[in-house]
Amino acid sequence: MNLDSIRKKLSPTEGTVLPNFENISSVIFPLYFDTDWGVILTKRSDSLKSHPGQVSFPGGMYSAADNSLLETGLREWEEETGESRKTLEVLGKYREMFTRTGFHITSFLAYYTGNFRFAISDEVDFIFMVPFSEFQSIPFFAINFPVGTDGLIYYFVHERSLIWGATCEMIVGFLREFNEFRREPVLVKANLATPPFFNPTQRIIFPDQQ
Repeated sequence: MNLDSIRKKLSPTEGTVLPNFENISSVIFPLYFDTDWGVILTKRSDSLKSHPGQVSFPGGMYSAADNSLLETGLREWEEETGESRKTLEVLGKYREMFTRTGFHITSFLAYYTGNFRFAISDEVDFIFMVPFSEFQSIPFFAINFPVGTDGLIYYFVHERSLIWGATCEMIVGFLREFNEFRREPVLVKANLATPPFFNPTQRIIFPDQQ
């Protein structure tokens, strides 16, 4: 994976316009390299009001005190990981998306150059790193949501935690665009009535099952 080739495909961070929506947020999509390329993820605390217990990228809600959406992501990176923004080489704006919970997210790709000595905040249960090669083999599912549409919710079943929702969708998009990811998810039916809507430890219901 070549950072220069990735950078050329991204939008510049300068001039990023604030979306005219409520619940504006931004995240840092942090890449790292050890023996392999991978992504750094956080597990949100169960005590949070918004998306408790979910795996996410470092990030949060835009504040009027922030100069830009990138500033929001960098500020949240520092607060959640305890690492300086100086450990990040920002590559560019990646993508924008709406969540089904009413949030608009702008993501910024960055290359982490620190020493992995994180000092997490109370908002984070733990930080973990996932090499991109693992996404080629760990269980990969999707459900149609809502039922009857082609809007898929993706799930990776990682040993540390279930990776799903907007975070998983951004990871899948990145892997397909930059990491030759050709896997298709196993299509299943929701087996939970509330988020995350699917629990791989319960009986998996396939779409052709009644």
